[in-house]
Formats: sequence, C-alpha cells, structure tokens
Amino acid sequence: MTLQRFFYAPFAIFFFSLLFCNCKRNDNRNYPEISKDTLVFSFVSVGCNREDKKDINPSNPSTANTEQLMRTFADVAALNPVPEFFFFTGDMVFGYAKDDTAKLDTEMMAWRKIYESSPLAKTSIRLVAMPGNHEMLYSKKTGGGSVLAEKAWLRVMTPYIAGNNGPKPGGNDSVNSDESRLTYSFDYKGNHLIVLNTDEVGLETEVNNS
Repeated sequence: MTLQRFFYAPFAIFFFSLLFCNCKRNDNRNYPEISKDTLVFSFVSVGCNREDKKDINPSNPSTANTEQLMRTFADVAALNPVPEFFFFTGDMVFGYAKDDTAKLDTEMMAWRKIYESSPLAKTSIRLVAMPGNHEMLYSKKTGGGSVLAEKAWLRVMTPYIAGNNGPKPGGNDSVNSDESRLTYSFDYKGNHLIVLNTDEVGLETEVNNS
C-alpha cells in the first residue's frame, strides 16, 4: 500500500462516517419518531400459492397448495411483533376462468375457507387480498382481462379489500371497467399504501392511476 493510499483509506472511512452521522441527525430532526428507534408498524407480503394445472384434484377445490398455505398462515400468526397487515399479492387459485366464473368463485371461496379457519384469521392482523393474473385473465395462452372475473373477485373477496378510491371507467388512462376496488390506496399511521391491479380489462400488464 502506498503512503497516499494509507492516509486515504482512513480519511474515506471518516468522511462517510461523518456523512452518515449528519444524515442521521437530519433524520432525527425532521422525523423525530426515527430517533426513538421504535417500530412504527410492520406488514407481511406473500403471493402465489396456487397449484400447477397437473396437480389440480377435485378433492382440493381451492387449487391452492394447502400444506404450504396453512404453514404460511400459522407462521405469520406466530410473528412477534405482530404485523398490522398481511398483503396477499395474487395467484391464490389456479383461476383462468374465461367467461364461466362459477369455478373461479368455488376456488376463491375454498381459499377463503382455508384462511378463515386458520390461526391467522383469529389474530388482529388484517388480510388485504390483491388479484393476480390467474384471478383476472381468461387463460395463460390467450390472456385477456375478464370483467366477469373482476366481478367474481369483488363478490368473493370484498371482506379483504381495503379501499375504493381507484380509477373509474374512462379517465386519463381510458380504463375499461370499474377499478375503484382493484387499484386503490389508503392511509395508515402517516403512510400512504397503494394496492395495484396489473391485469385490468384491455390494459393487461399495465398499471393505471387515473
């Protein structure tokens, strides 16, 4: 190591330490709650517990990997500190219901039954469910968002939808259906939380905010 590098290394460490301390002081001054080093709130985010098509069996109407799902519910219920929210980010069932949503209803209701009989449902942790492509699209091959699938989601999962301020049909993004309870936001303890549906009708794999 050259003499120049010998002096440079501790100087760099000192500089970044000073920068960190200064940032921390600014944070403490602007956000006094940070200086207390306490937990404001916590949440859990999990998604995709569905079975593969080849594994679907009439004995399991939920089409979920039930063993994994029940283990997840039990693990989250046992967390300490207790999280405020459990965000489930879609693909809870196999879905791809096309225009016949009776099967989609059955799958999602069976998923709900697993959740509602789990230890997690007996805690204060709030489940916020979000749809995925398996709940919203016609099929894997042809894609295509389904208004009927959206209605099925709202019909079955309403207890686990946390807002209704999302985009209506039309608007700046030319939304084709009522997304007000599929893409929305809500406030919690000074934080703004956003739930996004990325598979709306005619605008699949896009996120709109009108």
